[in-house]
Amino acid sequence: MKQGPPEDAPGLGDDGRDDALLAQLTALRRSLARSVAETGERVQETVEDAVRRGRMTRKDASELAAAIVAASRRQTDEIRQEIEALLERGRRTVGKGGTAGAGAALPEAVAIPIEREGGGERTLPIERYDELTAVLVRKSLTGLSDDELRAVREHEVAHANRKTVLAAVDRLLDA
Repeated sequence: MKQGPPEDAPGLGDDGRDDALLAQLTALRRSLARSVAETGERVQETVEDAVRRGRMTRKDASELAAAIVAASRRQTDEIRQEIEALLERGRRTVGKGGTAGAGAALPEAVAIPIEREGGGERTLPIERYDELTAVLVRKSLTGLSDDELRAVREHEVAHANRKTVLAAVDRLLDA
C-alpha cells in the first residue's frame, strides 16, 4: 500500500493528514475484507482429506498446502507492516501535537465512509458495522430511523447479505 504524504509536507494541514490517514485505513479495511484467515493445520487437514478420498496425490497435496500457507504468510506480513506503519504515524502525530503522554486524549472515533457503486459515499448509522456479527447488528438496529434502517438494509444486501439481519431490518420497517 502506498504511504500518504509526510506529516511535514508544505501546505498540508491537519485535515490533509486526516484525509491521508483515512484513505490508508480504508485501503487496509479493504485488504482485510478480501483476506481469508485459516490456520496451517486446517489447510493441511483439508488437503489430507482430499488425499484420503483419492482426489489428489500426496505430492500435489503437499505442494498445494505449502503454496497456500506461503501466500497467507506474505499477505499477513503485508497487512502487519501496514498496521505498524499506521500506528507509528499516529504515535508521531500525537508526539508532534504536544499531547503525548499517559493522559493524552485520543481523537474522537471517525466514521469510515462506505463507497457506493455510483462513486458517492455515505456513512452507515452503526459504527464499525462491517466488523459486527449478525447478532450485534440486530441489537444495534433499535432506535434507528426508517431512513437509517433502509441504508443498513441496502449495505447489507450489497455486502454480507445476512438473512437474519435483513429479516430484522424488514420487521422494524414494517412495524
